[in-house]
Amino acid sequence: MAASDWRLEGEWMKNCTCAFGCPCDFNARPTQGYCKGLVAMWMSKGHFEGTRLDGLRFAIARPGTRGAFRMGLRHGSYCVGCCWFLMVLLFVGGVMNLAWIIGIALYVAAEKLLPFGQRLSYAAGALLILSGTIVVARAM
Repeated sequence: MAASDWRLEGEWMKNCTCAFGCPCDFNARPTQGYCKGLVAMWMSKGHFEGTRLDGLRFAIARPGTRGAFRMGLRHGSYCVGCCWFLMVLLFVGGVMNLAWIIGIALYVAAEKLLPFGQRLSYAAGALLILSGTIVVARAM
């Protein structure tokens, strides 16, 4: 899959209960042991793929650690539902052989970042179908 075509222009505001330079943004513990915050954005111009985002406004409130945990569970369950098979391959490959995990990570990065990523995924799919056909043919 090729990289997504997107662009955003606008104004945004962020505020939270942490010290300036919120440590939560840098994967550190909140200043006071908890973090309550708000992020809001107004997009004057923008698009994602073919969808125009001109004039879109949104705000996200983070109600503290419990809310962040719930949000993480929600996003994590979406990831598992979407990519469970890749996660199984990564687990088996990572437990069995580090070279497999590196190879899969490099393939996914190439598929997402290179301009010919979609063609790469088609070629990999064709190669896997061919490999599967050969395995089945040899077993007969």
